[in-house]
Amino acid sequence: MKLLEQCLQMFTGISPKRELGLYKQGISDWEKLSDYLKSAQFIEPSFPSKFPILQAIQEAQENFEAKAWQYFTTKLPSTELWRLFELIPDQFVFLDIETNGLNRNSFATVVTLYRSGNLKTAIRGRDLEFLFDDWNSELILVTYNGKRFDIPFLEKEFHLVFPNPHLDLMNVLHGMGIKGGLKKSEEILLLPRDADLQGIDGSFAPKLWEAYTLQNDSGALEKLVQYNQADVVQLERILKEVMRRKRISEDRTYTL
Repeated sequence: MKLLEQCLQMFTGISPKRELGLYKQGISDWEKLSDYLKSAQFIEPSFPSKFPILQAIQEAQENFEAKAWQYFTTKLPSTELWRLFELIPDQFVFLDIETNGLNRNSFATVVTLYRSGNLKTAIRGRDLEFLFDDWNSELILVTYNGKRFDIPFLEKEFHLVFPNPHLDLMNVLHGMGIKGGLKKSEEILLLPRDADLQGIDGSFAPKLWEAYTLQNDSGALEKLVQYNQADVVQLERILKEVMRRKRISEDRTYTL
C-alpha cells in the first residue's frame, strides 16, 4: 500500500477532520473508502454525496495503475504532495535561497536546487541569472516557507512565474505541531546538521555575502554556499521523516 492510496482528502468534500474520522473507523485507503460507501453501513446524512466520490476513486485508481502521476499533482492538496515522493522522487526539486537582507531593495545572493542527489548552486554575479533557463514547470517544488518568501522573492527579482506544484514543508510541519523555523524543526525531528554548520542561521547569510563582496573573502562565500546547500539537503531529510511519521496508524497519531 502506497502513501498516495491512503489520501482521502483528495476527494471533494473530505476535509482533514473528516479524513481523520474515517481513519479512526479503519477506513484508511481508497479501496476501503469505496467499499464503505457501497455498503449498507453507510448512513451519514452529513457526508457528501457518495456517487461523485466513488467516481473520483475509480478515476484515481485508473491513473494510479497508469502511473499518470501528474494527475495527482492537481488533485492532492498541496500539503499532501509529500505522498508522491516514494513514487517519483526524481520529480521533486528542493529549493532554497539566500539574500543580502529582507528589505524591498534586497536581492538573492545564492540559490541552490537539489534533485535526485545532485546539487546545483548559482551565485550572484556568476551564473544566478541563468539558473532557471531550462526550468521544468512540472517538477514538484519543495521549500520551507517558500510560498511566502523564496518563490515570491525570485518571481519579483527575475520576473518569473513558477506554476509548479509546491510543497511547503513549513505548512506540513505546522500541521504536525512542529513550529519554530527550519532549524528548530530539525532539532525537534532529531535531524542535526554537520558540526561546522550548527549555530549558523539565516541571519548570518547577509554578513557572509558582505564579507565576500566588500572584503573579497572567498572563505565567507564558501561558507555561505555550504550553508545554502545544507538547507536543501535538510529539506529532503525532513520530507523523508515526515513520510515516516505520517504513515497510517489506526488512530492517525504521530510519534514525536
